[in-house]
Amino acid sequence: MDDIKIIDNLLPTVYQDAIEQMFLSKDFNWHYVSDVTDQTYKNIEGYVSNDGFAHMFIGPKANSPYFDFIKPILYQAEESLGITIDQKKLWRARAGFLMPARPNTPEYNNEHVDHIIPHYTGLYYVNDNDGPTYIFDQMVSELPPSKRNDKDILEYVRNTKMTIAQTIEPKKGRFVVFNGLRFHSSSMPKNSNRIVITFNWR
Repeated sequence: MDDIKIIDNLLPTVYQDAIEQMFLSKDFNWHYVSDVTDQTYKNIEGYVSNDGFAHMFIGPKANSPYFDFIKPILYQAEESLGITIDQKKLWRARAGFLMPARPNTPEYNNEHVDHIIPHYTGLYYVNDNDGPTYIFDQMVSELPPSKRNDKDILEYVRNTKMTIAQTIEPKKGRFVVFNGLRFHSSSMPKNSNRIVITFNWR
């Protein structure tokens, strides 16, 4: 797909290692979340949630002292991929930490979009792991504006045969960017921890 761009070894190896070590430090400030996809979905009847840990760098009420350390990821992505990331329009930067799946966990977590307005999503893979990201052909823009709410989006996902446009294997130092209106999903690793930083910008 033309809107899905991937680059490996975005950063020097020593910097990749430093970012991974920061997240694995016992002093890093992770927060438990009962649903790694969307906290608002968990109250909808029949929704199955998967828990994990998160750290918000940029977002509502977020003021992380660690953001300056990861900000160069965006500068390097601009240069390496030939894209423009207006940091004044960066509205979320969030790290997610998933631990190995429980028995009978689905192949991937719930299909979702991070926002219903036009935007881009960038993923930086902090470590090698076996929890792929799935990017789907379907887009939330296929729904009429009046149906772009949590309940109707979830209903659309349940009643639509979602088809995978691309499966992204997590590789340390890999960066992926795609149209944020595409449905996508993380997956629970089987044999390792999964740490990914998600960036969203307009």
